[in-house]
Amino acid sequence: MTDLSQWAQTGLRTRRQRTPLQFPKVKLRRAASLLGLVVPLALLTAWYVATAAHWVPEQILPAPITVLEAFTALVRSGDLQNNLWVSLSRVAYGFGAGTLAGLLFGGWYGRPS
Repeated sequence: MTDLSQWAQTGLRTRRQRTPLQFPKVKLRRAASLLGLVVPLALLTAWYVATAAHWVPEQILPAPITVLEAFTALVRSGDLQNNLWVSLSRVAYGFGAGTLAGLLFGGWYGRPS
């Protein structure tokens, strides 16, 4: 038996098994879900306060209600769906072209000499 295998069998020290901390799962889930709402609500509040106090010009950062009204107008008119379709098709074409180019170049450079 080699020194290494002997050391592996006996070991220099034994590891103590760590037990995970036990928290009440229901309270932890509620706290995590509430924490997930804190940041978006804080950003929305800061956005509202900044526009209501006129700290930022309306042309640079419109008020949240203005953005919501524009969003609902785009959805009702159908422009949002059309523009979304055009954007997603461009992404798909670009992804396909990149994949094809990567496969062709990879196959070319990876061919046997």
